Amino acid sequence: MTVLPGRPRHELKFLLAAASKARFLSLIRDGIQPDRHGDEHGAYRVSSLYYDTMDLQAYYEKLDGVLLRKKFRLRYYGLPEEEPSVSFFEIKHRYGNLISKERAVLAPEICGRLLKQESDLDELAERGGSTVERVLGFHHRQPLSPALIVSYLRHAWTGVEDEDLRVTFDHFLTAHPPDDYLSPGRGAGLPFLPPDQIVLEIKFNRNLPRWLQQRLIQHRLRPVRYSKYVEAALAQNVEAVGIR
Repeated sequence: MTVLPGRPRHELKFLLAAASKARFLSLIRDGIQPDRHGDEHGAYRVSSLYYDTMDLQAYYEKLDGVLLRKKFRLRYYGLPEEEPSVSFFEIKHRYGNLISKERAVLAPEICGRLLKQESDLDELAERGGSTVERVLGFHHRQPLSPALIVSYLRHAWTGVEDEDLRVTFDHFLTAHPPDDYLSPGRGAGLPFLPPDQIVLEIKFNRNLPRWLQQRLIQHRLRPVRYSKYVEAALAQNVEAVGIR
């Protein structure tokens, strides 16, 4: 059995018509509550600077259906003017529908230099820690470079009885060049999902709650395989353009 680092969780993704979000939300509203990190509706902006190898290993592993894979990204929140106040460097591991995530909190100045392309990943050595050691270990074997930025507006909810249950609705997905981290705040970017569609993600530890499973069936929602990174890369024609 393949063991993922950290605490593995299940992740299911669905494509939901934006017009039907309110109805679906009304079906599950009694079992969820707004994420405390968002506004009164649990909403906030999420942006991620993805890193990949020069031969686009993470990109092709997803397209080829490799079961065990990982992605490296710098994730930041809100609409930064200069340096994001909350940011993490993450390794997202996946084995089928199981995921686990390692993350290292970044100081604003380190995050700012990475986003501005003023330094490479060796800058993380200043941060230290086991996650950084694994990032740099991979980077020194297979150099990682900034590939692109993905940004979207997320409405996040957690379970009322089980706070490990997480339900998120991601709107207005856009792709951005890796050196333009301020563009999400200007309404710029290349949309790679029609605006009338939403990415619904459900994460849970062991079993999907029966009540939620019934609501998904009632709404005729079926899981899909969907990678924001790959869809953004396809929209930006990364195969032809490559990364620096």
